[in-house]
Amino acid sequence: MSENKSKIFLLNESEPGLVLLTETAYEKEAHLQDYLARYPDLLPGDQIGSPARRWLFISRELGVPDSKDSGGKWSLDHLFLDQDGMPTFVECKRSTDTRGRREVVAQMLDYAANGVAYWTIDHITKAFEAGCTDKLPPDKLDEFLNQGDGLTYPTPDEFWQKVHENLVARRIRLIFVADKIQPELKRLVEFLNEEMLNVEVLAVEIRQYQRTGSSQRVLVPDLVGATTLARSVKDRSRLTRIDRDGFMARVSDAARPFYEDLFAALPKLGAVVELGTKGLSIRMQNPALGKLATVAYCYPPDEFQYYVDTTGLASDTERGTLRERVITESGGALVKTGQYMAKCNLNSMNRALVLRAALDAFMRVRDALAKLA
Repeated sequence: MSENKSKIFLLNESEPGLVLLTETAYEKEAHLQDYLARYPDLLPGDQIGSPARRWLFISRELGVPDSKDSGGKWSLDHLFLDQDGMPTFVECKRSTDTRGRREVVAQMLDYAANGVAYWTIDHITKAFEAGCTDKLPPDKLDEFLNQGDGLTYPTPDEFWQKVHENLVARRIRLIFVADKIQPELKRLVEFLNEEMLNVEVLAVEIRQYQRTGSSQRVLVPDLVGATTLARSVKDRSRLTRIDRDGFMARVSDAARPFYEDLFAALPKLGAVVELGTKGLSIRMQNPALGKLATVAYCYPPDEFQYYVDTTGLASDTERGTLRERVITESGGALVKTGQYMAKCNLNSMNRALVLRAALDAFMRVRDALAKLA
């Protein structure tokens, strides 16, 4: 059967002939897992994104809970973060794995759905620190964040905040890794990647070639699933959204201090920023539903809107009561509009009072959501 195996050749012009390396199956799935943990660049970041994705290894066999108080029902093979703080779930499978492709995909979706719902930044940072066996965690993170190329990179706090925002907004990447991606799995990966906007679904083949009678081997990664349609769908989604710097560039001078202070305060409240095409929303996790609830909208140059949607609180009475209180605490700067919204145009006279009222209101919403869990 060896004649049917794929082959590659090494050429050393200082020596006669070619050196033959024959494709060889991994003896154990654990070998492939170990290579990925030791050599993250086996995930072909240059094929996955532009600029090329770089990888920070977080943990191997990371527990995934299925409830808020669960210690971990499943174990994810690997968790990586890229330089934009996007959580990247990786599952390794040998092509000889007898389980159905649908079962493999369903397993990954279980991990993703529950990971984004129940993992916390504290959980991820502790896993990262526990896995830093060769360097101190701050040194390893600093090395990852600062590439020495003269560009500006986020601070560690800014990076972990990005990770938090990506988790809450469900911006994640799922990668199936195998020595050979079967056609059935390839079709499932391509379909999911073309249909899901916030989630990248990819597969990577890492073929192993070995020289007969030698420990020398070559590992060749190749990306599967990044179809032209999938790239265009995700590119259109990214192009229509402004980033935070773009938002801040559009706000008025009077409103800018308000938003600087607001963004700085949101992490302590467990709130995240969801960027849109014209502005942004402030959102908080509803633990009962496993979904994000909107608590405010912000639009350049100076409009701030307090609003709690029905994903947050099902009780119209409670939503109305919360709105009345934030209006009162703003000293009337926030004005009632619609059924459950209050808004204002920020200026140097009202921004401090509106900020305090808004942050207090967000805390009340957070407490109300916690009671629903």
